[in-house]
Amino acid sequence: AAEQESPRGPHYRPHLAEGGKGTAAITQALVRILFFLIPLAALPYLHDSFALPKAFLFWMFIPLFFAADSFASDRDECPVYFLTALYFLCSLFSIYPSLSFKGLYRYYFAGFFALFAGFALFRILRMFPQPVLKKHLSALLFSILLSAAAVFGFSGGRISATFGNPNFFGAVLAAAMPYALYFSLSKPLYLTHLLFFAAALLMTLSRASWIGLGAGLIFFIFAASNKEGIAVTRKKAALKMLSAAVLITAGLLIISPNFSGALFRRAASIFDMSDADIVSRFEGYAASLSMFRERPLFGGGPESFSILFRAHAPISFISGTGGLAHAGYSHCYPLQLLAETGLAGFGAWLFLIFILFKKALSSKDLFKKAAGAALAAFIVTNLFAFPSVTELMIFWFSAAVIYGPREGRAPAGKISRNKGRLAGACAAFLLLSLPLVSEIFFAAAFKSPDDAKAYILFRRAAMFFPADHHLMNAGKRCMLTYDETRSPSWIERAEYFFEKLVGRNPRHALALNGMGVAAREKLELYKAQEHAARAEVFFQRAVANDPYLRAARVNLALLFEKESRFDEALGCYEEALEIYRDDQQM
Repeated sequence: AAEQESPRGPHYRPHLAEGGKGTAAITQALVRILFFLIPLAALPYLHDSFALPKAFLFWMFIPLFFAADSFASDRDECPVYFLTALYFLCSLFSIYPSLSFKGLYRYYFAGFFALFAGFALFRILRMFPQPVLKKHLSALLFSILLSAAAVFGFSGGRISATFGNPNFFGAVLAAAMPYALYFSLSKPLYLTHLLFFAAALLMTLSRASWIGLGAGLIFFIFAASNKEGIAVTRKKAALKMLSAAVLITAGLLIISPNFSGALFRRAASIFDMSDADIVSRFEGYAASLSMFRERPLFGGGPESFSILFRAHAPISFISGTGGLAHAGYSHCYPLQLLAETGLAGFGAWLFLIFILFKKALSSKDLFKKAAGAALAAFIVTNLFAFPSVTELMIFWFSAAVIYGPREGRAPAGKISRNKGRLAGACAAFLLLSLPLVSEIFFAAAFKSPDDAKAYILFRRAAMFFPADHHLMNAGKRCMLTYDETRSPSWIERAEYFFEKLVGRNPRHALALNGMGVAAREKLELYKAQEHAARAEVFFQRAVANDPYLRAARVNLALLFEKESRFDEALGCYEEALEIYRDDQQM
């Protein structure tokens, strides 16, 4: 008889898993808590109430890694090491040398920490046998089930639950459903998960997630060959998914005929290449390839996509997408990786995906095939989207399941006995907490009706590695206060925030435009020609870095009017009208 693969992995050694019992137990508990909290995380007080809390909790795997990992190397993990190291090196050959250290933190560290948190999670999970991983997964699925309770609050529109975006919610459901299907084959209780996940997924109206789920289910149902004697399992899985789809569709037709019509129209639009949303995505893909051609080997650097995107996007994309164009994404994660990390980083990512699929397909363990199905759902979904933190967590969890328990030393001993580990874990925790502290001060400032108090809170937020929108909104509020009070001190305060943002990212067109506005107001106050020259330089730099920022062209035209350069002013107005024909379109 063929040797059956152990669910704990071919290299599992009991004495390894039993070493470092105290640290292992604490690590298991913390991982399970994080798995439960991340899908549900939402802090309404914060300005960024969904993404930042989830990111912060996901980053907590980094201090846990320093505290608990044995740091034992494993040759089998080389593709993971290679991707992580290359992601770090890509930043050294990127646009970032022109940024300040804080600019590096905001862009490069934000991207690298997301990857490093996944790497840390992968390493931590490989310390434990498969039964422990299944318990972690149960906590994760239960958390997603609680978020799927959003179906009870359904009012006819798209639901997003605790994710803030229907596409993010749909992608998480698509990646989680292969695991729910796997559990439901032996545990009928998980049929509840399956039904709620399927209903919630339909209510997100997320086309990319529907396609991703289809890919995941096809992988799961057909990955196992008949030779392995699980054809019955295959039939059961297919029947359960078909039954769930029929029941939910029938229920939606009865409960909300209008929404059912929208659902079918949304599904049909997948094949409509003239659909405005699909057309704009193809234009975004073209812009991504344009960015890639400029830096084909190492790309623009991790998280550089949002900085460079608008300078490459066609005018039809900008005018069609409107305000969302400022977000800077192309709805294709592989293309975004290609633009950010070039052939080197993209090749390393593809190599890791190839290794994971190869291991999943060659395994005789159905749980690993479910992990491969979740991986397939993640990849196919994000051919038409970009992943959220929860999706990345599921990706690295699936990678750890496919690899299986690591052959090597036991988890670290008591952290209290190792001052180096304790210092590393505490330093990582404090460093990763800074953006959250900044967000708390920013939210308080944003809500304050007192401009002077808000300014003090904005200054405090600026001390803790704030996000770009913190500084931008702080400068904007100072300029609005100047408009009301005509006090010159508010111009100086606005310049402080704009200068800080330009220092972090010299390509930030909105901040450059803000600097130009401040200089133009100083020209009005002091009548000094040097302010006119500064304003013109800033407006021109804003236009150069974002050709579609109409405000910069209009502000430049107003400056030319003040200097009686009417032909140049007229030219700027005409260029602005080429971008957006009217304010409603803008």
